[in-house]
Parts: sequence; C-alpha cells; structure tokens
Amino acid sequence: MAKVAVVAAGLTAMLAAACSGSDSALPDPTFETTTTVEPTTTVEPTTTVEPTTTLAPTTTVESTTTTLAPTTTAGSTTTTTLPIVPVAAPGAPGHELLFSVPAGDGGVTFQGGFEEAQLTGPEAFSVAPDGSVWIADTGGVRLLRFAEDGTPLSEILTDADAVGPIFDVAAVDGGVWAWESVSALARDRLVRYSDDGTLLEEHELPPGLGLADGLSGIWVDAAGEPWVELTGGTRLFRAFDQGEFGPVEADGYDVGALTVSLPDGPPQAGAAQVGIDGTVFELPVRETGAFFFEGAVRGAVAVRLEDVGTAADGTIDVDVSLWWVAPSGATLARADYPLDVAVSAYVPSDFVSVAPDGRLLALLPRPDGIDIVVLNAFAV
Repeated sequence: MAKVAVVAAGLTAMLAAACSGSDSALPDPTFETTTTVEPTTTVEPTTTVEPTTTLAPTTTVESTTTTLAPTTTAGSTTTTTLPIVPVAAPGAPGHELLFSVPAGDGGVTFQGGFEEAQLTGPEAFSVAPDGSVWIADTGGVRLLRFAEDGTPLSEILTDADAVGPIFDVAAVDGGVWAWESVSALARDRLVRYSDDGTLLEEHELPPGLGLADGLSGIWVDAAGEPWVELTGGTRLFRAFDQGEFGPVEADGYDVGALTVSLPDGPPQAGAAQVGIDGTVFELPVRETGAFFFEGAVRGAVAVRLEDVGTAADGTIDVDVSLWWVAPSGATLARADYPLDVAVSAYVPSDFVSVAPDGRLLALLPRPDGIDIVVLNAFAV
C-alpha cells in the first residue's frame, strides 16, 4: 500500500478501548513498538485451505463516487489549480462493499477468541496497479489475491518457501512485496512474489531495522521499489541503493515530484502538521493521535489521521479519517473509517490502500470474516 501503513504503539489499544467502552484514562502514546500483533515462532493456521479452494465473494456494489472538479483561485499575481480527486455525491453512504471473505473453511484465518479480546486475522492488504487486491492472511501464513469483484486469483502458501507470517504487503506490477517477521528468530525480511506465486527475491533486513527497532510496515514508490517504514513512517529507508539491496535513510516519501514528510512524534492538541515539499499543512487534533501517509494520485496526497480525545463520560474516543490534500496544503476531501465496526472484531495494522483511480479502499474486519470496502470521500 501504499500503503501503508501501520499503527503507532499504544494507539491500537486505545482504538479497541474506545469502542469497547473502556473507562481507562488516556495513556501517553509512544512510538517504541509499532505493530498490533506480536509475531510468534511458528504460526499454526487454524484453517487449512488447499490451493484450489474457491473463496466465496459477495455481490459487488458499484461506487457512487464522482469527481471533484478543479477550482481556480485568482489573485493579483498567482493562480492555483487544485488537483482532481474522486468524491462522493451528497447523501452517499460512508462506505460501500466491494467483496467479502469469510473466516474459516474456504476463507481467511482468524485466531484467538473474541471473548478474550485476542482475536487476530489478516493484518494488511494492498491494491495493485491492475486493481486486484492482495491480502496478508497472517495467521494462515498465506498471501491471497482477488479481483475487484471478489473472484479469487492466487493463493500463495508462503511457508512452503520457508517464509513465515506476513505483516504488511505492497502490491506492484506483476506481483507483491511483503514483510515477513519471525520474532523468535529475530528475523525480518522483504520478499517479493509474482502474481503466480513464484518467490522472486528475499532480503534480510540489517540490525536496527527490525520489529524490535520500530519496524511498522513497507511502502513502494512509483517505480515499484520497496521502502521500509519505522514508527509509522516517521523514519523511512529506501530498501535499494543504486540497484543494490542496502537500506538508506530518506527525508520523506518520494511521490513523483513531491516529498511528503510526517511529524517525528505524536501530534499534540490543536493541530497536527505534515509537510509536502516544504509546505506545512495542519489537520485538527483534540488531544493526541498519529499521522500516516497512504498514497498520492494526480498531484493530491492522501493521509490518515487517527485523532484521540476524551469523551464527556471519561472514556477514550478515537476517530480515524482519510484526507486528500493538495501540495498547497488545501484540504480537498475527507473520508471516515468505520472504526466501530472494525473493533467488533480486531484492528489490523495496515487497513487502507489507495486504488489507481484514487478511490480509498479499506480492510474492514468483522467477527465472521473481512470486508473490502470503498471509503467514500466527501468534498470539504
């Protein structure tokens, strides 16, 4: 995914507490640990799915999005044209279903129990340039690929290649990059598979770039080259330097002619700042939260804001929103992730991906499976 993306330490716990009605005090978030699920030595899948198994999709629902027409602001000496991004018509629902994958036989792997608040499932997904969807079935030690209408396209049993649980994916032309993490071996690797399941590359990340160091996800640029994200993207490393594997730290995400940089710590009350090519813009924050870069389309940048506050009854309240922002810092559109639905099951690490046409797709867990939905963005 661009995604990518992934959650700062403590924030996932706050998300779950917020929607379960916890009355605990608001903790001070840190950026020490950045994944919501600890990898284990071996992950025993609770469901065995043969490669020929067909996953049952649900009916596709067409998106009602339209396109936000560019506007021009004329001043005495300058004219600014805003980028074009997809927006939904007034009155459209907040999200629309693309397809579903059930948990259990013929579907994705869920582990643990909902009653003990230990349920886990697929941790990440990514939309490929051709519109297909890759899902990291973390507990099942598999990669799954679907067409946009839910038709199964590929099932890769990664443990057959001695590749352990996958915690993030980033789709590219003809395949996918994945982050494998095995904590018992202190091993974090980048692996690349083709669409047909062939293991093409595997690279072990050097000391200092592992899960214990804050590794939180991966991202691919327009050239299909993988990047490594630490603490939710506040530190970035290009995985390759002049064609050779060897991570090199970067100042920000390279998005075409733009560079996007995130704040180096949790935003404070008032406003959180993100930089696009040196232009700083702000989004409202109640008490604290986290920012994540999700992708860019036609000159507009998509960022995710996880805003944390305290409700009147003293419980933690969390909002997750997606914002399209112009390089000038102007906000163009906003979508909202239905966190109340997701927390009824679990909160994945990387749950938003930008489609090639600019639609915002999300992985939405439910107690009986997962949905892939379109988050409708509305003009602001």
